[in-house]
Amino acid sequence: MSFQQTNNATERWTRFLTPLSTSIKAIPSLQRSFASPSAFEDLLQHDDASLSALDEIQWMHLDMIVTRFADDWQTWFTREMYPSIFRQREQRPWAPAELPLASIDFFADSLLLHLWAPWNGYSRKFDETFSVVARRFANRMTFRSFNVDWQSMHDYFSETDLLQGPNHIYYNKGIRLYTGFGMPSIDELSSQIERWLVDGRSR
Repeated sequence: MSFQQTNNATERWTRFLTPLSTSIKAIPSLQRSFASPSAFEDLLQHDDASLSALDEIQWMHLDMIVTRFADDWQTWFTREMYPSIFRQREQRPWAPAELPLASIDFFADSLLLHLWAPWNGYSRKFDETFSVVARRFANRMTFRSFNVDWQSMHDYFSETDLLQGPNHIYYNKGIRLYTGFGMPSIDELSSQIERWLVDGRSR
């Protein structure tokens, strides 16, 4: 059953969109598509032109919203139901599940950053872990991603950061406290985050 046909669809849609407001604002051309579940589903089903017009950053925001939609609300998220978004995903290069880093993110109380590269196959594997953990701690920590091939904000990172990936960096109130290389398991990364959060509260 599609989300638009469930009980209290308007209220549930509002609750679904509220934590995604930053990403929604980043895609001004699609504001009408977020007005209702039916409008959003129409975008995913039929609007190849609007999807193709998105730039790389806008696409990353939308792709994250679509992933949340598929995970939280739509049991049957298939190519047959949503052909336009599936076509677009095939045409676009892979990107991690979490939002791209912005300079303002460094001011978050707790930030965990995934440095990734489109040419690094391990980045995709680690993103599976990172996205699960990000959902688990969504209300307690900020999670972001950064494509090391982008020149913006390279001054924030060392050459090792940019070349030895995938890696993840933890910041507490703008201060870099930890850099991890390789691919910890979901449980290992979750345990590490719990320790960071406890240490952060004691600061």
